[in-house]
Amino acid sequence: MFQPKPQPSGPGQIARIILMALLVFSFTALVIVTAIILLTGNTLALSRGAVFEAPSPRPGPTPTIAPLAAVTPGPVEMLPFRSVALGLTLDYPGGWRKKETSLRVIFAPTTAGLEPGQWGEPALWAGISSDNSIEPATVLANILADFPANTKLFQQSALTMAGTTWTLTDLNFSYTDGGQPGLARVAVTSHNDVGYYLVVLAPGEKWSAAEPVFQAMLASLGFTEEAVIRPTDATLPPTPTPSPTPRIYIVQPGDTLGGIALQFGVTVEAIVTRNGLEDPRLIRSGQKLIIPNKKKK
Repeated sequence: MFQPKPQPSGPGQIARIILMALLVFSFTALVIVTAIILLTGNTLALSRGAVFEAPSPRPGPTPTIAPLAAVTPGPVEMLPFRSVALGLTLDYPGGWRKKETSLRVIFAPTTAGLEPGQWGEPALWAGISSDNSIEPATVLANILADFPANTKLFQQSALTMAGTTWTLTDLNFSYTDGGQPGLARVAVTSHNDVGYYLVVLAPGEKWSAAEPVFQAMLASLGFTEEAVIRPTDATLPPTPTPSPTPRIYIVQPGDTLGGIALQFGVTVEAIVTRNGLEDPRLIRSGQKLIIPNKKKK
């Protein structure tokens, strides 16, 4: 009878089992590694001492910012000026200063330029004749009295502004002991029986820069609808000679009815009655008041 062949045992059998297990483990590890390579597409460095690092991203093109276009400054901001007392309107630069009196307004880029005797800064004067002169030659003569004694007239012409013809006179002068030159243009006219003048002036070295500003201001000039009727002089005596017809007075800042009545030699009651005022305390700058004639004794 056939007898099965006895299986070997002992150390040899154990060695074969361990070898078979190692082969199965190696095959399994190889399959796993191959699957990872196929899925990720990355080649793993298996050499001794290799370091596993995530791939560094490739830098893209550096973004660039287009330079800003040069900004051209806009026109100078102009502010409106209106004076019922002077009967005119015009625009002036927002950064400039102004000084208004009863008969004149001055515009200048600095406070120093607001004083008529300060010739070192550009300025524009606009006003009406203080003595009610309406003849251009007389108005011009009155203006020249404010200029230095060495002032010279070197050109005259005609100019139309605000629908009115003006006589334009160019001047030059020295305003320091060292002979610093100054330039000015004076325009005079008569409008609604009122003598008007305009003066633009500047030191010689500042004239070119100031001239475009002067031109813009003069181009905006206009007259108000209200007629300007004033007493003969801004500093009337307390008892002026009465005129045969009632006078018109334009209230100035700080005026009171008592002061106006004293100035013209009439009573407050007479002014109140003549103008139909409900409250004699409520008068405003620029308001027109009819001054009644002083009664003869």
